[in-house]
Amino acid sequence: MVREFEEEAEVVIAQEQWRCYVKIHRPHCYDLDVYFAHSDLAFEARTIEREQIQLFDTHRLPKNLIPNLKWLIPMALGKEANFNTPVLIQEVDAPRAVQ
Repeated sequence: MVREFEEEAEVVIAQEQWRCYVKIHRPHCYDLDVYFAHSDLAFEARTIEREQIQLFDTHRLPKNLIPNLKWLIPMALGKEANFNTPVLIQEVDAPRAVQ
């Protein structure tokens, strides 16, 4: 995460500040580890790659977000949550229509 965030935003946040808080698995498709770090250095982030870096109030997230980000982002910001062990999410394949 340290390397990825530096490459994408030109900001270095120390490894010990990053926390993997969710692991998502979709069979035969992907495994995704989701990280967060609480740091004021995020305000120094700037766009380096194609993806634009923008700051939003969590109550005013854009409507065109990937659906799971609408709950993953607020979850990462929840101070009462204990993420010593990441939340494990097992997605299921949607049933395919029979033709």
